[in-house]
Amino acid sequence: LQSLHSVLKPRSSLNDGCVGVLCVGLGNFSVSVAARWQLALLRALHMQLPNDCSVYCCDPAFSATEISFLTQHLGFQVIRENHCGTH
Repeated sequence: LQSLHSVLKPRSSLNDGCVGVLCVGLGNFSVSVAARWQLALLRALHMQLPNDCSVYCCDPAFSATEISFLTQHLGFQVIRENHCGTH
């Protein structure tokens, strides 16, 4: 995480005009270690952005429990319609 801070900190332009972050195809983080690492990176990135910068996640594989965790505990938005990656 410290390395992430050193990469993002000099990039103050990330703090200007953030519309949102879209994460497509995260996977089932309740069972996949790789998906948990990706979620941890997404959360770390989100913490470096302004408070008004929303995170949107889309994966038809999300379970109801995962959707609840993303929305209620992390404050992310979940896009439930499957746009087949054409967001």
